[in-house]
Amino acid sequence: DGVKRAWLYQNAVYDNKHSEPYVIASATDITDTIKAKNELEKQQQFIHQIIDNSPNVIFVMNEQKEIILSNKTFSKYYSSFQDETHYAADLSKGVNDIFLGDIESLLDLEDGEIIRLEGCMVNEADNNTVNWFNIIKKCFKEKNGKKYVLGFGMDITGRYQVESDLIAANEMVERSLKVKDQFISNMSHEIRTPLNAVIGFSDLLSGTSLNQEQEG
Repeated sequence: DGVKRAWLYQNAVYDNKHSEPYVIASATDITDTIKAKNELEKQQQFIHQIIDNSPNVIFVMNEQKEIILSNKTFSKYYSSFQDETHYAADLSKGVNDIFLGDIESLLDLEDGEIIRLEGCMVNEADNNTVNWFNIIKKCFKEKNGKKYVLGFGMDITGRYQVESDLIAANEMVERSLKVKDQFISNMSHEIRTPLNAVIGFSDLLSGTSLNQEQEG
């Protein structure tokens, strides 16, 4: 029918001492297996492209503390990281590293347990930009019991900047109100002092006899 098939050939040569050697050959149709394998590879490539092009930091660490999967965004903050496997401890920037600063405690997590936190990292691409992240670290196990930690960091620099601006604006308003209250208090004092004097003199004058012109 013109359909191409994939076959796995297995040939064995036998030395027949009494006559010519012969070959026992067998062939197994593996077309469906090859198709399934190709489809799986396509799906893996598709998933890898999604992960690699995500603007979020994504990485997976195994029980040997190796980073076995990461994306391009992860590399922005760990410029020494290449395609080969790296130990998390070699990449970590110390206890303040929001992604790799708690390696030991991450491996103590139970299957399905999650850690959530917020923190900042310096972008090593320019060594100046500080990005803030909302971070999730989750432990999961395979059926064979092997433990892994998935790290996910969403850039919230924009939200953090807005919050910082709102806090700064609120502080400015509070300072303005304090200045206003102080100004009103001072002005009340400045106005009240001469008024008290005028009222006092008026009281004194009202207690004495006045001529017709003064009464007018």
